[in-house]
Amino acid sequence: MTNRKYIFCLLVFASLTLNADNTEPILAQPATLPAGKEKTVKDKPDIGKAEPAKPEPAKEVTIDMGATAIFALKEAYKKEKSVFTEPLKEKLLAILQQNITEADQLYEQKKKGGNVKGMAIAKDMKSMLTDFLDQLNKSGEIKFPGKVRDELADKLELIKKEYTAGALEVNDKITALEASYLEKFKTAASPQLADANLAAADAEKLLKEKFAKFLKEEIKCSEPPPPKPGEAANPDEVAKEKEPESPIIASKGNGNKWSDIGELNVTTGGAEVIRVNLKASDDYSEVQPNAISGSDTTIKYRVIKPITSAKDDFAYRLMRVPGKGACEVLEWPSNGNNMALVIRTNKGQTTCSFIIQASFLGKDSDKAFGKEKSPSVKPPAAGAGETVAASVIEIPVRTTPDGASVMVDGQIYRGAKGETVKTPCNVLLTNVSHKLKIIKTGYIDKLYPDFTPAKGAAIQCNLELDPNFKKLQFPANTPDWKALGINVKNGDKVVIVAEGSWSCGDSKDRCGPEGYPSNDIRFGKYYLGKEKDNRLMISAYYGCILFKVGKEGNMQAYTSTMRDFTAPADGEIYMGVNQESSLRKRNSGVMSVLVGVIPAGPR
Repeated sequence: MTNRKYIFCLLVFASLTLNADNTEPILAQPATLPAGKEKTVKDKPDIGKAEPAKPEPAKEVTIDMGATAIFALKEAYKKEKSVFTEPLKEKLLAILQQNITEADQLYEQKKKGGNVKGMAIAKDMKSMLTDFLDQLNKSGEIKFPGKVRDELADKLELIKKEYTAGALEVNDKITALEASYLEKFKTAASPQLADANLAAADAEKLLKEKFAKFLKEEIKCSEPPPPKPGEAANPDEVAKEKEPESPIIASKGNGNKWSDIGELNVTTGGAEVIRVNLKASDDYSEVQPNAISGSDTTIKYRVIKPITSAKDDFAYRLMRVPGKGACEVLEWPSNGNNMALVIRTNKGQTTCSFIIQASFLGKDSDKAFGKEKSPSVKPPAAGAGETVAASVIEIPVRTTPDGASVMVDGQIYRGAKGETVKTPCNVLLTNVSHKLKIIKTGYIDKLYPDFTPAKGAAIQCNLELDPNFKKLQFPANTPDWKALGINVKNGDKVVIVAEGSWSCGDSKDRCGPEGYPSNDIRFGKYYLGKEKDNRLMISAYYGCILFKVGKEGNMQAYTSTMRDFTAPADGEIYMGVNQESSLRKRNSGVMSVLVGVIPAGPR
C-alpha cells in the first residue's frame, strides 16, 4: 500500500470514531450539485393563515343580434338601403340589356354584308356585356376587364363611367345612412349592456364592433316568433333566419337568352289557383269570387310576346315585382297542358305580381314566338256575299291634348305590331256597339258606353284636367331649383308626367324628359373626356328632369320607369335639370309637366 493510500484510510477511520456517539451519522456533502439538481426547501404552511383571493375572470359581454329591436332595425336599414341601390341596379341592367340587343342587331347587319370582322366585334361585344349582366345579377357589382379589343374600348368606357358615377353617389348616400343607423343601433343595443358595468370607452368599442357585423351581415338577424295565444311576446326569442328575397320567384330549366312573355297581376284576399294561357295574343282580365276570403279576386294578364309552339324542355322563370307577393307554381307550361302556367297564391296575401320569362336555348326561338301582337279589336273575316269593308269601320279619334290611349271593350287598343296607339289615331271597329274609354294620365277619363261605328263617324273630345293634378311649363334654362307650390305629406303618392324636348348643350342635340342616354354614342360628349362631371345627380342621364321633396331633400330622376314615387317626408315639391346651373344659359326648349298628388289616406 502506498503512503498516500495509507494516510487517506487513517483520516476516514478517525472521522467515524469521533462521531460514534451520535444517533445519526453525519455524511459528508459535496460542495456543489450538478446543474438542474439544486436543493429546494419547502416552507411549512402557516396554520390559520388564509391564501390570497384569486381574481375572477372578466365577464364576457355579448349583444344579441336577433333581439326584436335589432331585427326591426335591420329590416328598416335594408329597406332604406335598397332605395339607393335598387334603382341604380335596375338602370344598369336596362343599359346592358339595351346594348346586348344592339350587339345582336349589329351582328345580323354585318352578317348580311358578309363582314367577318364586324361579326366578330359584335360577338365579342355581346359576350362582354352578357358577362357584365351576369355579374350584376349575381353580386350587384361589375368587375371590369383591364383591356379589351380597341373596337370595344369606347363602349366599355361609357358603361364603366355610368357604373362608377352611380356607385359613387350611392356610396355617399349609404355612408350617410350608416351614420344615422349607428346611433339607432346604439339605442337598440344599449339596454343589453345596462348590467354589464362597462366603461364608456369599452361599451362604445363593443357597439361599433357589433355594428360593423350588423352592416356586413356577418351575423344574420332572425325574426322573433309570434307569441302564443295568451302569452306576451318574448323579445329575445329567435325564430328561423329570414333569407333575402331572390329576384326569381321560381324557375324551370336553364336558359341563356331570356324573353319576356307576359305580366300577371293578381289582387286577392286568400289562396287562389290561377291558370295563365301563354298562347293568348291579347291582354285579358277576369274577376272570380274567393271562397276563403269572401271577396273577389281580380286577375289581369298583359301579353308581351305570345308563344305559338314550344318544346317541353324549354326553360321558364317568374321574375319578382318589388313590393308584391309571390306564388307557388303548380304546373309549368307544356304541350300537354296547352302551354298554360298554373300557380297558387299564398294564404293571406293581397297582391301577387310577376313577369313571365322564357328561354329557348338559342333553338327555334323565332318559330316559338308568334308575330307581334295584333290589335285588340280584330276585323272579322268576310262571310259569303259580304266584304271586310262592310264589317269593319275605321274611326278617327282626336283629343285635346294629344297623347291619349283608347280602350275598346275594356282592352287597350293596339296597332298592327302590338304597340299602344296614341291620339291622334284611327281605330278599326266592328259595326256593333262598343264600350269606349279615352284615357290619359292626369286627365279625367272620357266615356262612350254605347258607341256604334258608322261611316263618316269620328270621335273628338276635350279632356279635362284631373283636380288632383297641376299643369305647368318648365324651361330648360331655369337657373335653379323651381318650387312648384305643391305641398305633400309623408306617404302621399306623387305622379309626374312630362312631355316635350329640350337641348342642354349643343342646340342640335334634343332630348326628352329622361335626358341624353349615356349608352348612345351620339351623346358620349356629355359623359366622356370631362375633367368634371356636370351632372347634379351622377347616377341619372345628363339633362333629365330632377325632382325632390323639400329644398334639402334627396334628388330623384325622371326616367321611363320612374314617374311616380312615395313622398318620403312633408314638404314642397321642387323641380330641376340634371346639369350644373352655370351651364343652363345656353339651354333651349320647354317641358310640359303634370304633377299630381294622391293622398296616402285620411288625415
